[in-house]
Amino acid sequence: MSAINDGLDRYLQYPGQFEDEGVVCIPSALNSDEMNLLEEAYEEHFNRAKSIAEVMYGDGKDEIYFLTDNTLENSPYYQKIIKETRLADIVQDLFRGEDVYYHLEQMWNKQGGARRTAWHQDTAYLPFSGSGLIILWIPLEDLDAENVLEVVRGSHKSTLYNASLYDPKDVTAPLYDEKYLPRLPDIEKERNKWNIFSTAMKRGDVLALHPGCLHGGASTKSGKIRRSYTFRFFSPSAIYTPLPENIDLDHNEFSNQRQDTDERIVLKGFDELSPGDSLSKSSAWKKLDL
Repeated sequence: MSAINDGLDRYLQYPGQFEDEGVVCIPSALNSDEMNLLEEAYEEHFNRAKSIAEVMYGDGKDEIYFLTDNTLENSPYYQKIIKETRLADIVQDLFRGEDVYYHLEQMWNKQGGARRTAWHQDTAYLPFSGSGLIILWIPLEDLDAENVLEVVRGSHKSTLYNASLYDPKDVTAPLYDEKYLPRLPDIEKERNKWNIFSTAMKRGDVLALHPGCLHGGASTKSGKIRRSYTFRFFSPSAIYTPLPENIDLDHNEFSNQRQDTDERIVLKGFDELSPGDSLSKSSAWKKLDL
């Protein structure tokens, strides 16, 4: 089914806007039953696996937890999510009908008063490129504009910057040697120079962004916890683009990001591909039956 182009003129702009700007917020994309299913899956999955969740910055206060996984093949929760919600249909609409592949899900739990998540591009961490990449960011609560994920419009078509090391004292500290990728700009210090997309969101709204866009999570209000999902998909237009290898994530002092997570989730299946190959050629991911 077509999830966002249902004959209403107000939906027709979304695929074009996504292609041009790399970001679009779709209001009321999910109904209460769909959101309840996401919340049930989030609570079961995150609470069960919080002991292996990664901690961004990891300074012992106002922490940002995130859990990265791919449970589609063995979890009834996520099989039900794909079958009984419009998530994959929204993605296929934004991909203008291309086949859809599921990459992984992430659960974010941002404690009240937590700092911003540094501006970054996910394509500086994951060896993907091309137009057929998408993240659906879905908060489980209503959020004001100053507490949402923010995105620089059109930045997926521009420079690929170095990955952030998430140093709390230097938001532009690079993960790779700068001879490979240029250092991130300090977007927060010069916000007026960047075309930043930021909007209040209601429960059921879905923010779709290209992982090549510069983006960063705003801070959370004191006394509040921001729970959100990201679901990641790709189409045959996504290609394998290797990244620099001269890093050791086990010794990143600013995050407890674990190499076993990367080997289990991120690097799975790439040994079957050559640079420039479509990700769909790997047996690690299966086309969704929509």
